Amino acid sequence: MTWKFKSSKIEVKDVPVCVVDEIERSPKLRSLFQEAGLKTGHGSEAHRLVSEVVIKVFQEGKETVEDVRRKWNLNNIDLIITEIEKEARERGVIKLMT
Repeated sequence: MTWKFKSSKIEVKDVPVCVVDEIERSPKLRSLFQEAGLKTGHGSEAHRLVSEVVIKVFQEGKETVEDVRRKWNLNNIDLIITEIEKEARERGVIKLMT
């Protein structure tokens, strides 16, 4: 999301996009979300699913992948979760577990 402001008093620079938005916007995930019938965009169902997997499962450890599978009764949920994890690791949001 980009904000545009016009003012002679301040210089406004582009704000970085939310990392969850970046992950959700990946072409592979967009396609999977479309197949599953999930809306995309900031604050959408797809955005909530990505943030739940990245934050609650991999960063905080408050939930498991199985918990997410049970909550989200979607076609290809396993493939979606795997792709979310892959995209998050590529961006350094979650680290490789040893």
